[in-house]
Amino acid sequence: MSIAALHTHYDQPVRHCPVCGSEALQAWFHGDRHRLGLRHLRCTACGHGLQARFPSPQALNAFYERDYRRLYKKGGAVSLDEILTQQKFERGFGAGRFVAAHAGDAGFDVHVDFGASDGFAAAGFSRSVRARRTLGVEPDALSATLGREYLGVETVPDLAGARAELPAGARVLLTMNQVVEHLLDLRGPLDPGRLHGLDAWLYVEVPDAARYRRARDFHIAHLHHFSASSLRHLLEGLGWELLALDSYRPLRQPLSLRALARPRAAGQPLPAAPAPTPLPPLRHARIKYLLRGLLPGRA
Repeated sequence: MSIAALHTHYDQPVRHCPVCGSEALQAWFHGDRHRLGLRHLRCTACGHGLQARFPSPQALNAFYERDYRRLYKKGGAVSLDEILTQQKFERGFGAGRFVAAHAGDAGFDVHVDFGASDGFAAAGFSRSVRARRTLGVEPDALSATLGREYLGVETVPDLAGARAELPAGARVLLTMNQVVEHLLDLRGPLDPGRLHGLDAWLYVEVPDAARYRRARDFHIAHLHHFSASSLRHLLEGLGWELLALDSYRPLRQPLSLRALARPRAAGQPLPAAPAPTPLPPLRHARIKYLLRGLLPGRA
């Protein structure tokens, strides 16, 4: 399924904010890097951004299975050189430094990287935080094979398979590095109940929607656009205690939010909902987007 074909399957209008459940959704931006005319909404209750229509799970799965790689790999298989280059990027190594700064240097029994792809982020993470075992969660067979054979990242196809590998009481870090914004289901993968009986930690990194400045910041595969308030609202609402949250720029990635959390202790009250982070109006970005469409070769 091509990018344009996937767009035709964005046929399920969003009526409620998937983070806070509010119906207070307003038009935000009309445009995207692919020039498909995607429409985006913002929730005035929690500061979350999202696409106005979502695809069906079947259409989204078909896109990731066959065509998502073409957005970055030009339709070909990933080479070893490309993987080794990407290992040097900030995504994995920077995540590890952030975790070490807030969780200490004791390390972890198991590091589970959800959305491990080719394994480069998990490999980079291992340079800055010790883990006795690294386990990637990656449904794509080609990516999983590359990560396993070239980087030594053990891989399972889903979170259920990863959970079955975790011994009771293990100190486990679950990382979701530039992954959550792609998910139709925000709650299932992030449910702390999945990690019951473990000394669990969670690292999440997503693009920072409050820093969006141009149409290129809107990607067809990004169903969600998180602000600091909506990320906090989501994690705390699911039962996580937020230990750290900041905004930074990873190498060759958009300005991003990163958070470290642990399951909230039983009986600990839910924190008050944060004030919604204002998302930028992006009027100039819309004008530039329209003008670019008028120029030959830029449509």
